[in-house]
Amino acid sequence: MNKLTQAIRPVFAIAKVTFQEIIRDKVLYNIFLLAFLLFGISVAATTLTFITPERVVLDIGFSAINLSCGMIAVLNGCAMLAKEFERRTIFVALARPINRLQFATGKYLGLCAVVGLNWILLSGLETWVFTQNGGVVNASYFVALFFLLLQSWALAALSVMVSSFTTTSIAIIIVIGVYMLGNNISAILKLLGKLPDGVRQFFSGLVRLLPNLEHYNLGFQVTYQLPISPQQFGVTLVYTIFMVGLALWFSGLLLQKREN
Repeated sequence: MNKLTQAIRPVFAIAKVTFQEIIRDKVLYNIFLLAFLLFGISVAATTLTFITPERVVLDIGFSAINLSCGMIAVLNGCAMLAKEFERRTIFVALARPINRLQFATGKYLGLCAVVGLNWILLSGLETWVFTQNGGVVNASYFVALFFLLLQSWALAALSVMVSSFTTTSIAIIIVIGVYMLGNNISAILKLLGKLPDGVRQFFSGLVRLLPNLEHYNLGFQVTYQLPISPQQFGVTLVYTIFMVGLALWFSGLLLQKREN
């Protein structure tokens, strides 16, 4: 137990410092204001469309939460390690009895706390606006909100991993590219089906190595309040844990190589 405590304590110390640093970042507030602007647009749009008001609020509100949490995860995750190397503070931290995996995990958890706080505030606002416009919440609604959080946490882990071996700008481009491809895995595989067998198998294998972010997109299941099976929920949760764990493990290895 003492060894476990000694291993966890520096991780949470780094996470606390990271959380405080991101909270003080002006970018965070700009993203937060953007989300509130989108919520305002959703409310205004309910009076300008023939679609039911709750449907408009649901679609734009979920998009606002997804955009806001995703931007915080990607922009901060891709920049945090680069800043540490630029300011040389990473060498001060690693001079202490802290391994690279602990450092990467601590930075990641601090970022997750900020994303989680943003998600709680926006989800509460979305639920209030949605119910005020006649929407009815059910289990699928709350699971869909939770999946948005899981996706943001997965993107945060990926951002930390990529930032451990490249610059901030390149890391952002890579993660955004992975995000766009990961949300369209099925469509890409369908297009590849038209290619010759050898070429199709090669590119299909490469595509399947990408994070499949379609796990987090419930789409019509939320719109039409369809039930979400425990199996679907469990698979998505396990997939997220596996992806985050793998990304953080690689982050530790890459940090060690970059330091050397």
